[in-house]
Amino acid sequence: MKRIHAIPVALALGAAVAAGAFAATRTTDLGSGGGEPAAATTTSQADQIAEREAALDRMEAQLEEQLAAEPPALPAVPTFEPAAEPKPTKAAQPRKKAAPVKTVYVRAPAPAAAARDDDRYEREDDDRDERGDDHEYEGGDDDD
Repeated sequence: MKRIHAIPVALALGAAVAAGAFAATRTTDLGSGGGEPAAATTTSQADQIAEREAALDRMEAQLEEQLAAEPPALPAVPTFEPAAEPKPTKAAQPRKKAAPVKTVYVRAPAPAAAARDDDRYEREDDDRDERGDDHEYEGGDDDD
């Protein structure tokens, strides 16, 4: 790398290291209370803990009072007159059973007789003679 290129790279790396160090020291400083002395933060933390414990004690007392109280009475169950029976309609009448349908099975006709074994390799469009060579059709014009 040429020296003219190395100098800006070194300066950029140095700036990145300085920014990282500054961020790390700020992060570790967060728990100390923003520059207050350590004794002041411990007393304020103790005060906060005492306040939260007092609030929890008040909530616990309220819950115990609610548990000791009797639940309210349930409302009376309403009573209704029985519903009138609906009039039967034509659709609601039972249907007569239909006679069962008789199923008749009809066999398919038997397939045509199978071809003989020696005929199974022959085709009508076979252009080869018995030796397997290709030949021209008989009676064709020879242009040779």
